[in-house]
Amino acid sequence: MKQKLKKIAGLSLMIVLGIMWAVSGWFGVTRDDPSVQLEAALQQAIEQSRTIGFYKPFLTGVVLPNKAIFASLVGWGELLIGISFLSGTLVRLSTWAGVFMLLNYGLMNGALLQHLILVALMLSVFLSSPSRIYGFDRMMHRKWPSQSFFKK
Repeated sequence: MKQKLKKIAGLSLMIVLGIMWAVSGWFGVTRDDPSVQLEAALQQAIEQSRTIGFYKPFLTGVVLPNKAIFASLVGWGELLIGISFLSGTLVRLSTWAGVFMLLNYGLMNGALLQHLILVALMLSVFLSSPSRIYGFDRMMHRKWPSQSFFKK
């Protein structure tokens, strides 16, 4: 019973996070010019000195000059993580992609603690393996139970 509750809680969390990622990604992908919003957010974080010190040169030297590419990567990354969570497809891989994105967001805007809370929720999804009871990963686990990527 305890194991089943853990799976149900993990599945609920996976779906809620999937909706969050998908909605955010959808707005990022369908926006007319997402690089304008990305540039404004970066400029504001840098001007208000919210950016974590060692991360500022990366933002000013790499991200801002290539803002169109990064805006597209962020939008599509968020949307794909959301789709992955909602369909139960490659959830373990997308969990790590989400953790990477969240840590970068936290370093960018200085709200690392708030992003670490979301990281903890993402890692809860990873550890509870809810995609083993729902979605494409469940089918792959049944087909290849010995593969380490699909193990529980």
